[in-house]
Amino acid sequence: MAAFINGGGDLIATTLEQAFLELFWRLNEAEKAQTLNLGIARKTAWTADLGNQTVSFAATNLPIATTVGAGAVTLSPLNYLGGILGNFDPGGAGSLTATHLAAALVECASLINNAELNIPQTIATNTPHTTVVIFDENTKSVNITSTLPIETIQDPATGGVVVTAMTFLP
Repeated sequence: MAAFINGGGDLIATTLEQAFLELFWRLNEAEKAQTLNLGIARKTAWTADLGNQTVSFAATNLPIATTVGAGAVTLSPLNYLGGILGNFDPGGAGSLTATHLAAALVECASLINNAELNIPQTIATNTPHTTVVIFDENTKSVNITSTLPIETIQDPATGGVVVTAMTFLP
């Protein structure tokens, strides 16, 4: 299991994979609310395949700022939703430090991507590498795509379907 510490802020998730799914869902919901209010174009989309037990999602053209100095280039996601809709509380001493949803999603996607890339070759065939994070300085944007394994259960109280990201990272 990839190391993940929930800092006690806005997230409920207890694993890196669950945090990634939860952050994507939260950003998607915030975008839906923003689109209704201001007509801003959506940057997120997702599809659940219950037959194959996967969820695929993409975040495209999330805006970033570039800072160059002291021998380093820093690419920082911008809070394109602004205000309350885009805010995120990472809590304290957790794995995430971002203070808005877009940055938290990019931070979590980068943690997932790095964990997938660092899987030893002996077990790589049993563990998917499906998360891609691409920063583009020319367009000042970041794109994320991913497919995660999920499990589903029916909530006995409501009859609704509960989708949970499965832990797959060593």
